[in-house]
Amino acid sequence: MLCGIENQKKPHNAMPVRNALYDIMEYVAQIQEATKAHREAKNHGKNHDFLSGFHATDKLIPVYTLVVFWGSGEWDAPRSLFEMLNVQNASEYYGLNDWKINLIIPEELANDDVTKFNSDLGKALIYIKNMGRPEMIEKLSVDDRFRVLKTDTVLLLNEVMNADFTVSEGEVTTDMCYAVEKIKEDAAVNAVITALRGMDMSDGTIIEKIMGQFKLTVDEARSYLAEKTGN
Repeated sequence: MLCGIENQKKPHNAMPVRNALYDIMEYVAQIQEATKAHREAKNHGKNHDFLSGFHATDKLIPVYTLVVFWGSGEWDAPRSLFEMLNVQNASEYYGLNDWKINLIIPEELANDDVTKFNSDLGKALIYIKNMGRPEMIEKLSVDDRFRVLKTDTVLLLNEVMNADFTVSEGEVTTDMCYAVEKIKEDAAVNAVITALRGMDMSDGTIIEKIMGQFKLTVDEARSYLAEKTGN
C-alpha cells in the first residue's frame, strides 16, 4: 500500500475532492508506468490489452490518504463527497459514488486512545486537543502515559501549539513535567519583573529580588531580565 499524509492546521472544505484527486493521480501514474513498460517491451498483449495499455494481468498498488488535523477544535468541514453535493440526499442517487476522507482529529481522541499509536504521535495529538486548557496540560504532564516525550515531539508541539515548552538540550527525550513547570516559572518571574519595573526599580535591585524569590543564580536572573527587556 502507498500511504499519503495530508497535514492540515485548519479544516479544508474541499478535502474529499482534493484527496480523491491525489489518489486518482497516483493510480493514473501507475497505469502510465505499466503502459510504458509494455510498450518498451513490445508486449502488446491480447484483445483489449492493447487498447488500454494496462493489461488484464496488471494490478495496481492500493493508495491510502490520511488527513492529520493539527488543530484543537472540531473539523467543521465536509468529510465525504456527498456532503459537498447540492442535493438533499445523495445516497438516493443511484450509482453515485461517495468519497470519504480518513481523518485523525485530536478533539475526537480520548486519552486512552494513545495506545492505538506506536509512536509519539498519539501523545502529541492529545496535547494538541487540550491546547488552551492549561489545567489539562498540567495533568497530562504528570500522567505516566504522557510525561516523557521525544524532544523532537516537544519541538513540534511548540510549533503547532505556539507553546514554549522547555526541551532538554542534547537529550533524546524531554520530561513534560519539567517543561510545564518551567513555563509556569517563567511566567511568574516575568510578572514580577514587570511589576518591579513599574515601581522604577533598578536592574540590580530587580535581579536581587527575583534571585531571592525564585532561588535563581545571578546568570539566570540576568538572563530573565535581558529577555524581558530585549537586551
